[in-house]
Amino acid sequence: MKNGIITSVVVAIITYFLISENSALKITGVVATLLALIYLFSKDTIVYNYYKSKIINFEDNVSKPFVNANKVTWKILALIPNIDKMTAKHIVYNRRRLGNYKTLDDFFRINEIDEDKRVLISKYIIV
Repeated sequence: MKNGIITSVVVAIITYFLISENSALKITGVVATLLALIYLFSKDTIVYNYYKSKIINFEDNVSKPFVNANKVTWKILALIPNIDKMTAKHIVYNRRRLGNYKTLDDFFRINEIDEDKRVLISKYIIV
């Protein structure tokens, strides 16, 4: 919802610039359009690379959990050690079907994650 509103406002501003008779505003509209397109096409890659670098540089007993299981995509969840691609897709499917996870115990119970993996995964996951 929030992204839709932001996109609508940006499109309205760009349209105003493009239909303006002032050539400087038209140039601004074209530049803004290009920047918006670059952002839309690269946003997922930027977010993915951010989480990937944080997970790679994660240090036990120093770093705090940072992956919000209620907000990230399955591709980001699959970066976490002990969560494979199918488990990550299952987590997102359950979140969409049942609503956001309320607690970590809720997260583990709903997704049927083994007891031995819970400690390792809980180092990364927050809800």
